[in-house]
Amino acid sequence: MSQRIKNESLFSHLHGVFGDGGLDADRGAGFLVRVESVRGVAAMMVTLLHAFLVLNGHWELWLGGFPPVNSIQSFMTKSLLTLFNGQAGVTIFFVISGFVLGLSLDRGKAGFLQNGTKFIVRRAFRIYPAHVIAMGCTLAYLMFHEVRPQPDGSGWFNHIYSEPVSLLVIAANLLLLSNTINPPTWTLTVEMVAALFLPVLHGINRRVSRLQSLGVLALLMLVTYKFHHVVSLLWLFAFYLGLMLPSWGQQIAALTSRSRVGTSAAFASALCLFLFVRTALHGHGTITPPIVEYAEAFGAAAIVGLIIYGRELACYRVLDLPLVRFYGRISYSLYLYHILVLYAVASLLFVYAPGAALMRYPVIFSVLIGLATVFGATVLATLSYVWIEKPGIDLGREIAARIWPKRVVTVA
Repeated sequence: MSQRIKNESLFSHLHGVFGDGGLDADRGAGFLVRVESVRGVAAMMVTLLHAFLVLNGHWELWLGGFPPVNSIQSFMTKSLLTLFNGQAGVTIFFVISGFVLGLSLDRGKAGFLQNGTKFIVRRAFRIYPAHVIAMGCTLAYLMFHEVRPQPDGSGWFNHIYSEPVSLLVIAANLLLLSNTINPPTWTLTVEMVAALFLPVLHGINRRVSRLQSLGVLALLMLVTYKFHHVVSLLWLFAFYLGLMLPSWGQQIAALTSRSRVGTSAAFASALCLFLFVRTALHGHGTITPPIVEYAEAFGAAAIVGLIIYGRELACYRVLDLPLVRFYGRISYSLYLYHILVLYAVASLLFVYAPGAALMRYPVIFSVLIGLATVFGATVLATLSYVWIEKPGIDLGREIAARIWPKRVVTVA
């Protein structure tokens, strides 16, 4: 009997992830499904970009601008690398975080100190449990896998897991001071540092005028320019752009939504800026000029603002599809696990696939790596969402409530 109850409980949890029923059961009243769907699309962009960076020569194609390409294979690869612009996907993650976390802070009923403390605690329990388990899975894999350079692998691929693992390295990765065990976790460092600043930035944003808010944004952009080498501070302006969306997003959407043509033109322009500004202005070099990051973040903010506040467009309905919503829900865990799965898949490919075939048909093999990675990471991400993320979120809420318990006022 108890085993049947456990099985039914597991099925109900998984049904809540895959099915539409109860899809928003753990959401606040202001939750916006399409925003989460955009997160799913962004996580998929990062995953597919990395799949196309595995083979030798693709890292160099990614770093350079669009020209020159000297073959159809190179042209197709560069086109797909540009479409799966993973850095743009990360940028829109940051903008969405600023927007959603700002709405969460809006719902705080207590004073600044209580709201800020609860927010940081909840944020830590949102990020850390899944991060720790994903890191543990990676370490378990590395115990049984010999990391060695692959002649047919790119410089980017051969750099993954290249640093020897020690207790000091493990501690640094656990504390998000390093990302050598799970490379994408550099963004978690950015998220946690931003979480420390967001209560203050939120308080400022909600108390100043629109023009004054632009001044705050300009100061944060100056921080990006002056401290460009400090990655944890570089993206604060993108989070602030998200905080600005409830006021500026509605204003901009009102100006562009007077006609369907105007809305379509605004969305297409924002999408092109978001996807192509890196390739057009800089390529994807290892050191990106601030102007590229500014433009990309403004494009991301415009996309999110138009989707939320603008006139309805037919293309937005893609975000309502159950599959897209599903990937929105598991986007964080998908992001955490995709490098581990990708590395395992590619390592097997390098063992069993002839090197000549890999170099002759790089697009086909990159697609196969991408499909296998998405499948494997989806399985792990779904389990992580059900068993790690959701319990972690609930625990964070409970601990935050205990830190600042509600006062009971008795009436004489």
